[in-house]
Amino acid sequence: MFMDEDMLAQMMGGGMMGGMMGGMGRRGGPPRRRVKEVPVPVTLAQCYTGCQVSVPHTRKVLCSKCKGKGAKAGSAGMQTCRDCRGQGAVIRLMQIGPGMAQQVQAQCDACCGTGNVIKDKDKCPACNGGRMVDQESPLELQIEPGMGHGQEIQFSGQGDMHPELPQPGNVVVVLQCEKNSLFVRDGDDLVMKKTITLAESLCGTKFIVPQLDGRKLLIDTTQEVIKTGDSRTVIGEGMPIHQSGGKKGNLVINFEITFPETLSESCIAALKSVLPPPPELEADFDRAEAEECHVERQPMERLKEEAKKAEDLDDDEGQGGHTVQCGTQ
Repeated sequence: MFMDEDMLAQMMGGGMMGGMMGGMGRRGGPPRRRVKEVPVPVTLAQCYTGCQVSVPHTRKVLCSKCKGKGAKAGSAGMQTCRDCRGQGAVIRLMQIGPGMAQQVQAQCDACCGTGNVIKDKDKCPACNGGRMVDQESPLELQIEPGMGHGQEIQFSGQGDMHPELPQPGNVVVVLQCEKNSLFVRDGDDLVMKKTITLAESLCGTKFIVPQLDGRKLLIDTTQEVIKTGDSRTVIGEGMPIHQSGGKKGNLVINFEITFPETLSESCIAALKSVLPPPPELEADFDRAEAEECHVERQPMERLKEEAKKAEDLDDDEGQGGHTVQCGTQ
């Protein structure tokens, strides 16, 4: 991706639209240096530890055979384009309505907007008159600990060359951090989800978290009860804070609890013996006046089907049923 510094000036001034309803103006001076953006995918582990990556990169350089002139030695070389008289643009008439035309300034097709041409017999065989050739120029990218998605790293003078510019353009590498299977980065913190059983939530548990630098973190919750939706924080085990001298964010563990599908009679009795008893029924409760109901578990798919059938039945009754209206006496 290129960001041309004089693109807007050419569009608003002496470029494509600048000659509208006007005469031919001179081109706006030599081109300016371009900045090339290069997206580079990186892993969360690379942003955690830091590393050096060689990024393949191709750039335009001056042809060494013709030294950027585009023509053979001893030939007539580059000549002023006759179609645009060296302006790089021509005036054309554009019909905008019946019997109505408008003058517009357009790029010269003969010289592709350069204002100069080289005869085919005089073109340099190495660059075919293009004055520049492709060169493989890998970028040695140093990813520092704590860098993140969207961060930019500039390589001065590593962009494309141009025959009319004394210095080549710049390259800006943009980091594109890939998703991690365990962690989600939240600023300088690392966030993960851990699913535990009901027994582990009540009695505590120990488990290993593989850190991004290869270390194994032993997490111990045996001294507390973990409830659904609880979070625990491990201080200093998040992402390195970029250029902070070794400081780190935190590791946040969000817990989810899975409950058993069924319990045996012995398990129920054991739980009742150690857990607080359920609340008593209301004092004024009259069993004779209450209807005893038993709950059932139904698969979500079955509940959705029944709800859809009930909705369709309501629609049918609304379309085919009789409408009762109030009559006036």
